[in-house]
Parts: sequence; structure tokens; C-alpha cells
Amino acid sequence: MDRNIRYKIFFRSLFLKAGWNFKKFQNIGFLFVMLPTLRKIYKDDKKLKAVIKRNLEIFNTNPIMSSFAFGVLTRLEEEISKSEKKNVEEIEEHWRLTKEAITTASASIGDNLFLAILKDFSLVVAVFLSLIVSFKSLTYTHAGFLYFVDEIEVVNSLTLLIPAIAMLLTYNIATLMIRWNGLKFGYNCTRFSCYGLRIINWERIIRNTKIAGLILVGLCVTYWWFNTSAMSVNISDVIVTSIEAIAFITLAIVLKKKGFSAIQLYILCILVACVLSFIVL
Repeated sequence: MDRNIRYKIFFRSLFLKAGWNFKKFQNIGFLFVMLPTLRKIYKDDKKLKAVIKRNLEIFNTNPIMSSFAFGVLTRLEEEISKSEKKNVEEIEEHWRLTKEAITTASASIGDNLFLAILKDFSLVVAVFLSLIVSFKSLTYTHAGFLYFVDEIEVVNSLTLLIPAIAMLLTYNIATLMIRWNGLKFGYNCTRFSCYGLRIINWERIIRNTKIAGLILVGLCVTYWWFNTSAMSVNISDVIVTSIEAIAFITLAIVLKKKGFSAIQLYILCILVACVLSFIVL
């Protein structure tokens, strides 16, 4: 794939859902992404219009995994443009079948990994860093009274910014890498490797991400309990703190099952922390 075309497809793929509609879903965004390739391949305006019409057919998949489809369909467009007229209809039908197959497989993988798992994992990373930054910004007297460090404005900003930035980086670095490499895999690989989908062991990534998330949740609970227990002067405070932690985790799980997104839960964590800080003060 031409590097210039690859850059254009990659950048345009970020806006795939901008033209989403109920009739043909992401077809407008799909054409927007493919247009630089089509204009380069088809110089004749009449032929280009016919190809554009074909590219406006139904398209719907996970936006992050869509790069695999763009890669393989770009290569098939090049084959169609070079084929003889008697073979065009056969290759175009192969183009449609390939598009349907790879979008279905990509949607299944992408929705499971990125929407159901990686977003939650990014939230856990943010919560864990929030706990670290928050507790590092506080000092305790021997009497158990809570005092903030001198530069409270800086601490509050870091408490909010560092976890939020970490959450965004955790999610977006992974997704951008898949978007970029998926174009190359889809373009260069054959159908025997599912056009690049089999190059990556998705099941292992999904399993390891789940395990890492559970470990981080355990670390969050342990870190919360250890630090809050350290400032307590009697066992009742430790028990109350433990109940609070368990209740908060249970509430997050319930809200997640009710349809709350990772970013909504993160905002909820911030609001709860603010309320608790006012109560303490």
C-alpha cells in the first residue's frame, strides 16, 4: 500500500461514524475513507461514479477494527481496476463477500475487546492512579487528623489530570496501533489468514487483559484498605473503611451492568471523592 494513501485512510478512518445512518449504517464514512484510493485508481469519471455507487452499499463494523477491511478492500479495488471486463463482475462479487465476512469478524472481535474490556481496564488504571496520587498528597497526624500538603491546588489538579490522561493513553495508544497496523495486515495478507486477523492472537489478548484488570482491582482495594487503615486509631475505623470500599466496588459493578460506561463511572468516582473530601473537611 502506498504510504501516502495509508496515511489518508488512517486519518479518515477516525471519522468513520461521522456519517452514520439507520439505512446503511457506516456507508458514508466508508466511502469517505476509501475515496482517496478510488480517485487514485480510477481516472475515468464515469467509471469512478459507478465504483462510488458500489462503495455506498451497507457497511457496519467496529470502527477500530475497520482498518483490516480497508486494507483488504483497497487491494481488491486495485485488482478490479486491472482485471478484464469479463472478470469484473466476478471480482466485484468477491469484493462484496469479503467485505461482509471481514466486517462481521472484526465487529465481533472489536466489540468484545475494545468496548467490553479495554474501556473498563482503562477505568481501573485511572482509579488506581487516583488512589496513589490522592494518598501521596495527604499527610496524617498521630492523632488521626487529616491534613493536606501546602500546595493543595497543584495536588488537586494532579489528582484529576494524571489518572484521566493515563486512562486516555491506555485506551487510545492500543486502538491507534490496531488501526495503523490493521491496514498493513489487511492489505498484505491473504484469505487464509482471514486477511490479517489471525496474525494477532485476540483470545490471548482478551484473556490477559481481563486478568490484568482483576489484578489491578485487587491492588486498588488493597492499597485503599492499607492506607486508610494506617491512619485509623481503632479497629472500628478499619471495619467502616473496609465496608465503604466493598460497597463502592459493588455499586460500580451494579452500575456497569445497568449500562454505565467507563467514563461515566470515572466521573462518578471523582464526584464521590469530592463529596467525601468536603465531609472530611
